[in-house]
Amino acid sequence: MNRILTKALPLTIAAAALSACGGGMFTNSVDEVRTLQPSGTAFNQRLAENYRDLAVYEADRMYDWSSARHFADKAQRAAAGEAVAPDDPGKADLTGGYATELGSGYQRLNTVMNEGAAERFPAEAALAQTKFDCWVEQAGEGHQFDHIASCRDDFIIAVQAMEQPIQPVADAPPPVLVFFDWDEATIRPDAMPIINQLADALRQNPNVPVIVEGHADTSGAADYNVNLSERRSEAVANALIERGVSPDRMQLRARGEQDLRVPTGDGVREPQNRRVRIQAGGPAMAAVQ
Repeated sequence: MNRILTKALPLTIAAAALSACGGGMFTNSVDEVRTLQPSGTAFNQRLAENYRDLAVYEADRMYDWSSARHFADKAQRAAAGEAVAPDDPGKADLTGGYATELGSGYQRLNTVMNEGAAERFPAEAALAQTKFDCWVEQAGEGHQFDHIASCRDDFIIAVQAMEQPIQPVADAPPPVLVFFDWDEATIRPDAMPIINQLADALRQNPNVPVIVEGHADTSGAADYNVNLSERRSEAVANALIERGVSPDRMQLRARGEQDLRVPTGDGVREPQNRRVRIQAGGPAMAAVQ
């Protein structure tokens, strides 16, 4: 494996308190989804299971009765085969300036859904929708910033996997991106579908060279981020090798904080910048020279 390491330094959920009677209704609703048996399409089944997990988490861990009831209702409707739409952030009373970012995410989600993502990528589509709703709900509450970031990042990874169906490498496809958690170089399970698709395409084109280029956001020291981006590129390369792609055709690069996908100031945690960029084909290799 060749290395070229560039070392340049709530939908707002109404938060009304439940009465004793309302509390009883909530208990029955969540208890029902705990043993949910979804039916219908693969997408609806996954959607119901994901909403069930959100409902149980909000009930058992967060004691947020309103959100738990909301997600339980969506789980039951999805399990019954109904068409369940994602929550519209335009109808939410959002705090902390989240409206623009959520509006952009809502448009991305609707775009892939309108292109048939539920049929083509049922698991990823269901994950993207439920993580988006989680993001809306958490942003509406506006105080658990780690939870907001986690739901947002999970949504981005899921929707990005559907936005980048792999074309044959011989057709010189655009770069493929794999995103990472903050300060992590472990490939997320939700990113594995795109790794698998890429490996399949590369095995079908065994003579095409590949660049695997790691990146980091601007949080942390510049030298540390070069090392982190190197570990990310190695993680992707190793995953491809495990799937039958020869290491001899790969060149690894570590860009650190250079070439940000989303321009930010120093010290900013930006999930779009925590990525590995994979480019296959002659034009990409010529750019390395």
